Amino acid sequence: MLRAVEKLRDEAIRNGNGNWDNGFDILWAYIAVRLNDTDEFEPDRLKKIETVLNRLKDFEALYLEDDYYDFLGDCVVDYNNHYGSQPHEYNPQLFRLDCHALEHRVGNHDEIRIELIEEV
Repeated sequence: MLRAVEKLRDEAIRNGNGNWDNGFDILWAYIAVRLNDTDEFEPDRLKKIETVLNRLKDFEALYLEDDYYDFLGDCVVDYNNHYGSQPHEYNPQLFRLDCHALEHRVGNHDEIRIELIEEV
């Protein structure tokens, strides 16, 4: 779960949320479902979790400050201290081909760029 939080932070800081797609929605939902836990968090903290997540979900309104990501990271640590490490199921919808993987399959970066642009 901490990796999911850091993926959201990294996407905002390094890419300006320019690559936000269904995969980031999945990561966001993964965090939101697990941190909406009344056994672990008091109502005021649940409200702040909801506020922070809703702000980050608005990916077009870029959020670059560390405080929200750090807060979620702290919540993940508390969640982990309560429940311990939890396995998660592999989600193939999170798989993203990078340019090198496509190059191996296609063999030419120019062809790749053309194919990607045409799909958009």
